Amino acid sequence: MREEYRNFFFATFVPMLTITKHIEYLLTEHDCVLIPGLGGFVMQDLPARFVPDGNMFYPPSRSIVFNPTLTYNDGLLAASLMRARQIGYEQASQFIDREIDTCLLYTSDAADDLI
Repeated sequence: MREEYRNFFFATFVPMLTITKHIEYLLTEHDCVLIPGLGGFVMQDLPARFVPDGNMFYPPSRSIVFNPTLTYNDGLLAASLMRARQIGYEQASQFIDREIDTCLLYTSDAADDLI
């Protein structure tokens, strides 16, 4: 039984880690990374600010927000996978689609467990 869990883990989560690494890298180079059918991660610049209560200055920074309405495919994530894995666009798109479907399945199952 333990071997089944191990195989399940590697078959399910390791590919998602691959996509996560690509998203992480792409956000260092781009202000927005779209995940087709899921949404987009968008970088927001935050200005420097002064907080009088604590007499503190905070430097400018960046934060990452997720926008679920950005669901179209701009090809950026697929292009990154194509370069890294030396595969074609169609293969990269299918890989992304499978991982998104898996992610949605597990988040849906997790939500059902909370109800």
